[in-house]
Amino acid sequence: MGMNIDDEGLLKYLINFVTGMPVECDQIRLVDLYGNKKPSQLFETITTDHHHVFTQLKKKTKNFNRAIVGGGGSWKGINTRKPVNNKKGLVIGFKKTFRFDEENHVWIMNEYRPSDNILKALRLCDQIRLEEEFAVCRIRKSINSDQKVENFLGSCVPISSSQCQETVKSFPKSRFGTIQCNDQLNRYSS
Repeated sequence: MGMNIDDEGLLKYLINFVTGMPVECDQIRLVDLYGNKKPSQLFETITTDHHHVFTQLKKKTKNFNRAIVGGGGSWKGINTRKPVNNKKGLVIGFKKTFRFDEENHVWIMNEYRPSDNILKALRLCDQIRLEEEFAVCRIRKSINSDQKVENFLGSCVPISSSQCQETVKSFPKSRFGTIQCNDQLNRYSS
């Protein structure tokens, strides 16, 4: 079961992290999402399908994707960045969604970054403790659509054409009006 943290809360944890303040949330780990491992390798020992991590940002490719070193794939941006507002309506950061496709899984990631105004203010006050730029990410794993269809089809019980016709015959004729269901079924059963 993953944590339920809103967007503003995630950005507060990130600001605490980059300023060296206590994060007070032991379920957000520091992970190199853009290193040399696929998400399934990074999270293989964790049983939940929702993850929250701090990660160092790497430059995006020309397609605005964040590549994994070593050709293991890339996080592909699937939308433009969207503002995250605090309870007073001020923009405190931005959220962008990425996806990473693997053989049996699709990973969806929301990447959160503080607004430039907040970063600028923290730098002016000399409060940022880390030289590199970091983000906090909410990641969830889902089965890709091909695998979902395969799983669904594998769970279906095959029935014969004659079983289907018997089922249709057992319905009252008033349900079907004047439609000749048996004729329609016969076309598809041969």
